[in-house]
Order: sequence, then structure tokens, then C-alpha cells
Amino acid sequence: MSFDAFFAPTLPNAAGWVALGLLGLSFQMRRREGVGLVLAGASLMFALHYAGKGAFPGTVVALTVTGTSLAGAYAGRFPVLRLAKYVALPVLWGVSALVWTGPVDVLPALGVTLEVLGMTQRRLIVMRAGFAASQFLWVGFNLAVGSGPGLLANAIVFTSSVTGIVRHHVLPRRTRPAQGDGSGASAT
Repeated sequence: MSFDAFFAPTLPNAAGWVALGLLGLSFQMRRREGVGLVLAGASLMFALHYAGKGAFPGTVVALTVTGTSLAGAYAGRFPVLRLAKYVALPVLWGVSALVWTGPVDVLPALGVTLEVLGMTQRRLIVMRAGFAASQFLWVGFNLAVGSGPGLLANAIVFTSSVTGIVRHHVLPRRTRPAQGDGSGASAT
């Protein structure tokens, strides 16, 4: 596959660029509903992007994520929607098996599984680590199908996840004063 396939001005790539823009916009939203709705839009556009490239495992996964993002948008108001991610994984794997054509096809489903399992944990570091680790699987898939927008999305999500780990989990431990140092600062 040539480099041009990744960034060619095609309809599938246009959908991918819109998806990437929506992904970036989702980081700027202030409310759960906004984040979920914009992420659902990004996932839907990625589904169109992958479908246009004939990458149906990516399409299936993106459509599944569209549904879970919509559920997540309203999970604060309707707690039963938090269960959507538990329903989504078996559906995702079942439908992914139907469109299986080779080993690369398992990468998107594995990536989203790491993300969903990370999101179901109580500790944010586990969620962030799940998202960071999943990007390696997505990079493999996006290289195989020639998705430039997908690769840039992988870079953004990986960088954001690792930045969150360092900023919220590594640096606070280093800057926390030792207990009993007389500063009066709380170590919690």
C-alpha cells in the first residue's frame, strides 16, 4: 500500500478527517452528554471511513462504539445505561467473527475490549493504561487498511492517555511532601 492511500483526498478519508475533528472536539466538551454525543458522531464517521476502505471489522467496532458512546452520554441520568458496555462486548465479538477475513481483523475488537475493560475499572490509571495500550492494536489495524486519520487519532489518544498517567498518577507522587516534614500539608 502506498503512502498516498493514507492521505488521498477520497470520500472515505474525508469521513475519517471529520471523525478526527470530532474526536478532538470531544476533548473540549464540559458535560458528559456533550462528550458522549460528539464521540458517537466521531465513531459513526470512523465507521463510514472504514466501510469506504472495505475494512469491515473496523466498521463493526466503530458502530459498536457509537452505541456505547450514546449510552455513556446519558448514563448519568439513566444508570441502567452503564450496563451497555457489558452488552456491547459480546455483541462486538459475535459480529466481528462474522466479518473475519484474517488475523488483522481481530485488532480493532481487541483494542476496544482493552478500552472497555479499562473504563469499567474504578482507578483512572487503569482506564488510561487500557486506552494507551489499545492504541498499539489500532495502529496495526490502521497501517493494514491505510487509514491516515486513524493513525493520527491513535497518536492523539495515546499521547492524551500517557499525559494523563504522568500528570495525574506519576508526578503527584513525586511532589507529595513526606509525612511529618512539618509543612502541615496533607499527603492525601
